[in-house]
Amino acid sequence: MFRILCTSLLGLLLFFSSCNGGRNGNTPEPSPSPATSAEKPLVLLSLLDATSSLNEAEHNRVAELATEILRVLPPGTKYGMYPIQIESARVPAILPDTEIAPQETDVDSKEYVKNELPKREKELSENLHRLYKTGERIADDRRSCIINMLWFAEDHLKQLSGGSVLGPNNVYRLVIISDMVEECGNTPFGEVRLNKQNIDEEIKLADNFTQVTSPPNLSNVFVTVIFPLADNSPMDLSRRPSDRDLRAFWKKILNHCQVRDENLEWISTGQPPNWSRRFAAEKKATEQK
Repeated sequence: MFRILCTSLLGLLLFFSSCNGGRNGNTPEPSPSPATSAEKPLVLLSLLDATSSLNEAEHNRVAELATEILRVLPPGTKYGMYPIQIESARVPAILPDTEIAPQETDVDSKEYVKNELPKREKELSENLHRLYKTGERIADDRRSCIINMLWFAEDHLKQLSGGSVLGPNNVYRLVIISDMVEECGNTPFGEVRLNKQNIDEEIKLADNFTQVTSPPNLSNVFVTVIFPLADNSPMDLSRRPSDRDLRAFWKKILNHCQVRDENLEWISTGQPPNWSRRFAAEKKATEQK
């Protein structure tokens, strides 16, 4: 009788576990499972802030974060890295678009880590710093046209993948490393200036995105936004809205681009995203075998 009761209880526990998907109270970072990631190639586009909106320490953090992500990308990844700027039709690449070659042997992997990757990291850092132009800073250069870059992002992810649509055969990621303070004179809304503490009117304006234009379709794209927080980020935030308000503005804009809430990762602490940390852990485990 006791055995029958235990068996029944075990069956009930398994049943309820399957109904709940086996999840606990923690919501994982919304990205494909490791099995799915292994089956589908990664297509990654990084948009990097090199404008006057960042101080030099924050700019250096942009370069560090971009390098950390580049360092852990798996073989087969197709990626591009571009600066945030005004002219989305003519964006100069920070790094030439690249597909990481398969690494079928330990020799291939060591060759990539020893020779190819350091060259890429050096080129990324030098080109990004050159764009920043430390000695020629101006207080109001109006080059932070992130909204306009969203159409570039859709088109370039298609170009990287070699398809006419962002179909189901790849995992698409858009990474934006920036303070997200839009300062642009020619958006679909006209001039948008988020370089102030109160952006209530701009948040309301974001509701009208689909009324003033046809937004890009990023429905199959995982979007990661990283604020490049540095040790000496300015304490005086008179030129920046709160993180909550910035998030509210961009959440509306990206929702109009069909980015689902579960596909948006917003990081205000200057840390690498969860998915790149997972890549790093997987890479380390492979190297230790």
